This record gives sequence, structure tokens and C-alpha cells, in this order.
Amino acid sequence: MLVRLRDSYVVAGGEVTLTVQIGEGQKGFVEVQLDGVTIGRGADIPKLSIGMGPALAGRRLRVTSTVADTSEATNHTSVTYILKGGQQERTYRSEQDVDAPGDTVDYDAIFRLL
Repeated sequence: MLVRLRDSYVVAGGEVTLTVQIGEGQKGFVEVQLDGVTIGRGADIPKLSIGMGPALAGRRLRVTSTVADTSEATNHTSVTYILKGGQQERTYRSEQDVDAPGDTVDYDAIFRLL
């Protein structure tokens, strides 16, 4: 199962950061790429510096995540993306239910930085 998110984020003059959170008590792995180059990876991404706004305009930020349903309480999975440092803070959320306990969901988010 693949869940896609496509959006844009308007940068400003300062530092842009990204936070990625796996929700619902599930486990996951996240990889962050800027124009195809890996700049971060881990179970969660807390306040990763993407760079300074003017240098980011026109670039592509991609976040891929695999979330495993490990919570006995729910088969619901989610990934939350928080971008800060642009013209405004933005929060994006993708979510999907799995068919059976232990199943996985792949999430693919691409943000065009403007």
C-alpha cells in the first residue's frame, strides 16, 4: 500500500526545518532527501535543518516512510510533516488503515519549495 502527498511550501529568508512524526503508536522508518540527496533518516525526524530559505527555492524535498502496524490498539497509521521557517508554519498529515495487524504502509511525500 502506498500513500502519496504532493504539495508546495513557500520559504522565506531564514532557516527551514522539517519534523516528521510517526503516529498512532506505530513504528516506522523515515528518509529525507533534498533533490535526491539523503539529508536525514531515522525512526522520527525532530527538527531537521533543511537549509536557508533563499537557497531552497526551486528545490524538491522528498520524505519516504515505511510504517508498520505494531500497536495492538489500532490498525490506523499516520505520518505528520511539520515545515517551519517559511512564510508560515505548515502541518501536513497522511494516514491509512492497514488490513491486518502487522501490515505496513509506505508513505511518499514530495514538497516543492517555492
